[in-house]
Amino acid sequence: MLSAFQSFCRRAQEDRFPDLRDRDDLWRLIVHITERKAYDQLIHQTRKKRGSGLVAGESAFVDLQASTGAAGIDEVAGPEPTPEFAAEMVEAVDRLLDKLADDQLRQIALYKLEGYTNEEIAEKIGRSLPTVERRLRLIRETWQAEMVDE
Repeated sequence: MLSAFQSFCRRAQEDRFPDLRDRDDLWRLIVHITERKAYDQLIHQTRKKRGSGLVAGESAFVDLQASTGAAGIDEVAGPEPTPEFAAEMVEAVDRLLDKLADDQLRQIALYKLEGYTNEEIAEKIGRSLPTVERRLRLIRETWQAEMVDE
């Protein structure tokens, strides 16, 4: 409405409303300008580059069945894992590490999970790069077999 009123004032200063005679004409004109502004806004918001009107609002994230009390965007995962997810991941990693044959394989796997390069792992454990790469291949094969079994 404010935008419509501003448009009216700007055009009135330019004497663009010669048929404006009384308050009824004024209200009809302001309603007409407001309708046009609303329509233009609708067209603007539903353009293809803005999702063609198909982009859902925050209500799309509301889970009516959930009893957590959180609603809307609060239900979307944040940058930090939930405590439940972190516990599940720790259990999964522990289970996979237990499948490895020896402590050195477990240590190499942990270093790799921590983001160390193969060269850095070789240096840390005092082995050659080809040995680390063979051990990583064995770890992958062991874990893939575990995934297939599940």
